[in-house]
Amino acid sequence: MKFREFVGEKNVKEVEKKIIQTNIGSTEEDFLKTVLRENQDGSKIKKRKELSIETFLGFGLSKQKLKRVFDYIKSWLIRYDVPFEAQNPYLTLYLLRNIKESSLLINNIKKTKHGIIYKPKNTISILSYDEKNFPRPYMNLKGEKGYDYILLNYYPNEYNLFLEGIFIDMDIKIILEQCYVKLFKIKSGIMKNKMYEDMMYSCPKFPNIKLGNIGLLRS
Repeated sequence: MKFREFVGEKNVKEVEKKIIQTNIGSTEEDFLKTVLRENQDGSKIKKRKELSIETFLGFGLSKQKLKRVFDYIKSWLIRYDVPFEAQNPYLTLYLLRNIKESSLLINNIKKTKHGIIYKPKNTISILSYDEKNFPRPYMNLKGEKGYDYILLNYYPNEYNLFLEGIFIDMDIKIILEQCYVKLFKIKSGIMKNKMYEDMMYSCPKFPNIKLGNIGLLRS
């Protein structure tokens, strides 16, 4: 006698186990998920470690659009005799985790980004490993040891809400929301706060920007 029958539950419902066919015969679906390294369609099952990788979502931008601001900041770096490395301009919007299908995410976004415009705050942030002099501009966003980055700040807009709907549908976790363009990389400690203040005093207005190619960059 089964235990549930012993305590008075006469009509015991049997748990139905879904049986599926594989290339080596029939097996239970749950068991297959536990031991299989590939999905039924042949695609590899993502390991937990792979799903925990944090990835930046950004969009390529027109260099011509940013040329006036770029040249202005560059002229100040030259004036202060600061070696620099120009960065490919991307509008970075999110730090994400649990991206299972990068190509599907890109396709879902690609259909909707046309005509979307982001407006500038007309301020800069300094992403630095030296957090005493340059507090972290975005939570969870750490600087690279020995280097500072000059970021142009932009406003999020309603399109962010649409993107977040895609993330929810795809079970993608948002680690950090941000909105900036990384423009220059310089050695840490060369530029002081006062220098940045002087530089920004007569900086030309940042341009409105349209979204270009979608970029996913591992953190």
